[in-house]
Amino acid sequence: SGTSGGKQKIFPVNNKFFEDMAFIFALRSSLISKHIEGDEKGKVVMLFFAREQSITPCGLPISTSVTGYLLSDSFKNRPSNCFTSPDEVTLCPDLKQTMYCHLLCGLRQRDEVVAMAASFASSLVGAVTFFESYWKEICSNIRSGHVSEWITDLSCREAVTNILGGGNSELADNIEEECNKKSWKGIIPRLWPNVKFIQSIVTGQNSQYIPMLEFYSNKVHLFSPAYGSSETMFGVNVNPLCKPEDVSYTFMPNISYFEFILADEGNKGEIVDLVNVEIGSYYEPLITNYYDIEWEIFYKCLDFTIMHLNLGS
Repeated sequence: SGTSGGKQKIFPVNNKFFEDMAFIFALRSSLISKHIEGDEKGKVVMLFFAREQSITPCGLPISTSVTGYLLSDSFKNRPSNCFTSPDEVTLCPDLKQTMYCHLLCGLRQRDEVVAMAASFASSLVGAVTFFESYWKEICSNIRSGHVSEWITDLSCREAVTNILGGGNSELADNIEEECNKKSWKGIIPRLWPNVKFIQSIVTGQNSQYIPMLEFYSNKVHLFSPAYGSSETMFGVNVNPLCKPEDVSYTFMPNISYFEFILADEGNKGEIVDLVNVEIGSYYEPLITNYYDIEWEIFYKCLDFTIMHLNLGS
């Protein structure tokens, strides 16, 4: 944790933490299905990346929250798998190999793809930039049905080979035709013609990537699903169809216990519960997380405005 502040910190988690993450992902999927017809019938190019873990002197693994989730039973035993990439690709520790294989698998199944997703908008822009450098090689792999030799992770290589299922010259030609055009405006729906939405956090620091995503997507709808930190998930966007600049998040009081410190000028550090938050005021959230039998308290230095409270479904 701590990437937004520039200094990482370590805190303990248990299975409850990953179960909560799985719950949030399932809730996000339900919200999308409620508003976007047919999304559950297709696949998602999900740009997940698992980084290498380090080990403490006492033998406990240290990882980012996303990596921890990807390695947990909650991810491995998820009820459905709508991703174009097999788990072997997602769990490959080499980020370059993972990105290449994510795009290769996604393009091989292009007609089934209804969405593209990543944790942050910066990752989606990075994926397009990466593809600009490797599209010719990816097309060659699709045409031949063979994965490039530099993909050396054996489990990843074998899984991707199964996805390719032999050569497909027609698909490779179609992708090459789009990539050879002068402009890459709308390249995402041109490569995945059935894509209905793009899912990624586009608020906060990631809002700077909205113009680029709108250019590459030809303004395919951007869904900013949730707002959170490594310590907890603050809330979810219950209105997936809203514009990026209108996104607000509904707090999830079942995930953590939230209190708020008034951040307005002249305050005396008063702490209030969620029900006593005043609309239009600025607060710093005080988070209490439950891990096993202990309570851990974290102060997240974030100022935000409460636009409305909506605890309903």
